[in-house]
Order: sequence, then structure tokens, then C-alpha cells
Amino acid sequence: MPQDTGNRFDDFFVDPAYLSLKNHLYNYQVRKRAVRERLLRPGEGMTLEVGSGISPISPATDRTVFTELSFSALRCLKAAQGAGRYVVADATRLPFKKGVFRTAVCSEVLEHIEDDLGAVGQMASVLED
Repeated sequence: MPQDTGNRFDDFFVDPAYLSLKNHLYNYQVRKRAVRERLLRPGEGMTLEVGSGISPISPATDRTVFTELSFSALRCLKAAQGAGRYVVADATRLPFKKGVFRTAVCSEVLEHIEDDLGAVGQMASVLED
């Protein structure tokens, strides 16, 4: 039974039925496969996934950084996949230096951000030139 954290969005991350449904949706599986086919090969730079939630698109490697506003979501994600780095961050204020990442992934996130252009600008600023 999900606990009441005051944030109903966080409650989804601890609900096994939601987790199972979210990770097995056809459109999620198709999108994940398409993005992963186009991502850089391992060792070719760092990948940033913004707003990964509990269902990231990027593969979990030591060169992948997953960001999410929800600490609960990142905790669940880390427990489920282990590999990768996990950072609680707002997409409009990413805590990374310029040029750190070779690739940025942001799936099903921008439509939830009021300042979506600011978020895109932040992602662009942390990518290599």
C-alpha cells in the first residue's frame, strides 16, 4: 500500500502495480528500443537522462546520469537497476558544468515543465560543443 507522502506523484513509484504497468506499456517499449538503437556506443561519452522517473529510456551504465525531481523515484530506480549515477535535479536548473555530456535524453517530460524552453536550454548547455 503506498504511503501518503503529501505528493501523490511520489506514491506511484512505490506501487508495484503501477511499476509493472508503466514498464510494460507498448509505446514505452517501442520508444525505449528506438532511442537505445541511436544512442552512442558505450565509452563514447556521458549520457544525461532528464526526468527519468522509474522508467528510463537510456541504458544503465557507469556513463549514464539519471536525473529526476523525485528522490523517491530515483531511489526506486537505483534499487531496480543499480548501474548509473542518480541526481535529484530540476530540468530548468541542471547542476552540471557546461560540456559534460555527449548525449541528452528527455522522454515524456517537457510537456510537464512550465518553462520547457528553459529546460531545453539547460540540456543544450551541458552538452559537448
